[in-house]
Formats: sequence, C-alpha cells, structure tokens
Amino acid sequence: MRDSEKPLKVISGIVSALMVVSALIFFIFSMGKPKEAEAVLEYSAPPGFNPSELTTVLDGLRRDQAFLAEVAIRSGFAKVSEPEFDRLAAGMASRMTLEPIWKESGISSRFIHRKPAAALNVANAIAAVAKENLEAQQQKLAMEILSQEDAVEDKRKLLAQIHRIEALRASDPQFEAKSNPVGGWSGCGSFVDAKGDYESATRKLNQLKEAKPVFFIGSIRAAKPTSD
Repeated sequence: MRDSEKPLKVISGIVSALMVVSALIFFIFSMGKPKEAEAVLEYSAPPGFNPSELTTVLDGLRRDQAFLAEVAIRSGFAKVSEPEFDRLAAGMASRMTLEPIWKESGISSRFIHRKPAAALNVANAIAAVAKENLEAQQQKLAMEILSQEDAVEDKRKLLAQIHRIEALRASDPQFEAKSNPVGGWSGCGSFVDAKGDYESATRKLNQLKEAKPVFFIGSIRAAKPTSD
C-alpha cells in the first residue's frame, strides 16, 4: 500500500466505525425505554374480605409454566414452534405483575415491554388466562364439595340403618336368628366404625367449604399504559 493511501484507509475505517455506532445508538433510542401496561380483572366479594387471600393463588399462577406458556401463545409474545419457547415463556414472569389491588375489588395484571403494543397484548392475555384459571379452580372445588356432600349423605344413611338394626337387636333377642337362621345376622357393619366414617367425611366436607373462595370473578378492564 502506498503511503498516500494510508490516510484514506484510516479515514474510511473511522467513518465505517462511526456509522456502526450511529446505527446502534439509533436502534437503542428508537426502541425507547420499557413501557408498562395494566389490565384489571374485577371481582366481587362480601364486606370484610381481605384481598391477601388472593395473593397465594396469584403467586402460584405467576410461577406456573403452563400459565406462562398460555399467556405467551395468546398474546403472540412467542410461538410454540420457536426453539426457545419454554425459555421465553418462563422469562415473562420477571416482567409480569399479578396482584390484588388493595383499594378496590380488582386484580392488577401488568407487563413491561419496550414495545407498547406488546405490553398491552400481554397484559390483556394475563388477565384473560388468570380469569379462566381462577374460574376453573372455583368450579373444581364446587364439584368436590358436591361429591363430598353425596358421600356424607350415603354414610349418614348407612349409619341410620345400622342404628335401626342395633335397636331391633336390643329389643328382640331372637332378631339375629330370624334375620339369618343359618349363620346369624351379619349386619351392615359396626355402628362405631360407621359413625367414625360419617364424622370423618363430615370433617372433610367442612374443610372443603372453608376453602371455597368467597369472591366471584367478574369482567376485565382492557389494558392501558401505566405511564408515558
């Protein structure tokens, strides 16, 4: 290379470097600072309800991989076909807030993203998927209560039947022979055992009823930016 060409080469290199730096700076500033959007899931509850009762449930949802994956898919944040879908979905938790609003009957679902439209889409998806999950949990618990109520009633009937038979045995010394001339009366089981089963089933029913949420999920207020 001639000596006269060296300054031109240096200048050309400097110009290229400046162009790269300028493009990088433009990209960073064009993206802007992260934006947060919030959607609100409303609920109704009786006077005296403490929103902290929701906190454990909501924290569990925010850490649930299936919940995060559904939010990612529904919001368009990531596609299942992407090689790193699981990582992208899991990473949403750090940008997500899902918590009760203490001053009103609402659940705040917030998300931070550099693109305002993406923040809005994800915040709406969080609220929608949370609503479905909470309603499904309530429905499952309601079905468990109904099933346990049937079990308690069956055990109550069995206990009443054994009680009647025990009363007949006490009033008629020949009752067992009359009921089963060959081997004597075998009965429907021990009254003590049946009473224990009935009491155990009743305790379980009461526990399920105590766990039943006293709040009812309502509508969703569409996401809005929380700041400029």
